[in-house]
Amino acid sequence: MTYQDPQEVKLKELFEGELKPEPGKEIPGFETPKEEPKETPKETPKAEEPKETPKQEPKAEEPKEQPKEEPKETPSEWKFDPEGFNKEFETEYDSPDTLKEDLKSLTELKEKYTQLESEKDGLSQKYDEAMKSLDPMQYFVNEDEYKRQLILKKFGEEVNPAALNRIVSADLSTLSDIDVLVLGELVRNSNVYGGEAGARELVYDNLGIDLEDNPSEWTTLQKNKIASAAVSIRTNLNKLKDVEIPAKVDFEATSQAKATEAKQKLDQLTGKWDKAADKMLGGFKEMTIQDEVDGKKTDVFSYAVPDAFISGAKTDVVEFMAENGMEPTQENVEKAMEYVQERFVRENFQNMLLSYGKEIEAKVTEEKDKISDNPEPPKDTTKPVEEADKEQAEFYEKVKSGESAPKMGGPLFGKK
Repeated sequence: MTYQDPQEVKLKELFEGELKPEPGKEIPGFETPKEEPKETPKETPKAEEPKETPKQEPKAEEPKEQPKEEPKETPSEWKFDPEGFNKEFETEYDSPDTLKEDLKSLTELKEKYTQLESEKDGLSQKYDEAMKSLDPMQYFVNEDEYKRQLILKKFGEEVNPAALNRIVSADLSTLSDIDVLVLGELVRNSNVYGGEAGARELVYDNLGIDLEDNPSEWTTLQKNKIASAAVSIRTNLNKLKDVEIPAKVDFEATSQAKATEAKQKLDQLTGKWDKAADKMLGGFKEMTIQDEVDGKKTDVFSYAVPDAFISGAKTDVVEFMAENGMEPTQENVEKAMEYVQERFVRENFQNMLLSYGKEIEAKVTEEKDKISDNPEPPKDTTKPVEEADKEQAEFYEKVKSGESAPKMGGPLFGKK
């Protein structure tokens, strides 16, 4: 514990105003601190106590009506409705299987289309490469080199390959006569020594001209000799230089020209066959089946030919004959008519047999009626009833067997 001087404590209390001197005993030189009036603490208004609100007992909630749950429909298995589907999409499906097959076919067609598109791109690239290969200029540096190769190919050993570059690039029309003679010697003689200088020396010597002479000093005779000799040489050099360059092949234009020509020919043949077919089918009103009786062909049965068949047959005949490039000659017209007749029998064979059967039945009935009305024995020329019945039975047997149509001129049924 720290010791404190009592005097010091008193002084401290004095200075802090704790010890107040009694009146009349103030210490000189020291003011007695004035007491500040102490603030009377204001009374804090008491908070009103909340009044108790009488509690209301909650009313019992009335039970709400629960919405009635409608019974859920059990999804029934989907069934294909051909009638509704066909009506909606204008189709003619009779079962879901046929629809599935068509949908499967569409998927396969889509895959095939994608494959063909890929192949088409590959073929298009090959086509471009092929078109490029048709241009011979791509194999040469320039046109002069191309000409040089053409000259070598055409004239072979007749020309000196080393001199061809000068021929191709030179303008022979402006070249001097003496230079034409030198160039001609170079082209003609591949074995000349000394190259151009050797050729020039040889030309001057042949003309009797001194190589050192200035051309202005040449005599008129010398100039005429040079000009005369240069005429034929210049002509020959021009023939070499003006070798024909093959035109670039335009495959598309060539194909288009061929297609146009083919169409024109087709149109011409179509017009010819249209007239020939009208004449050929104009009298084809009925199909007659013949049979051979006593060595003679006799008409056995006729069946009317409808106009619709004639129209369709004409279209097919004209189209087939024109597309195959066949002219309407007498022989071709006869072949076309045979085709039409055989086609008609093939398409209408069953109906023709049934119609013929009705005719036989009518004849048999007529014979029976005659016999019943006439008790006399039949004449030799009258067909016995048993034979007629046998013929009718044979006809029905043939219809059941589904045999093919008879050939033109053959018996409709049975063996004669």
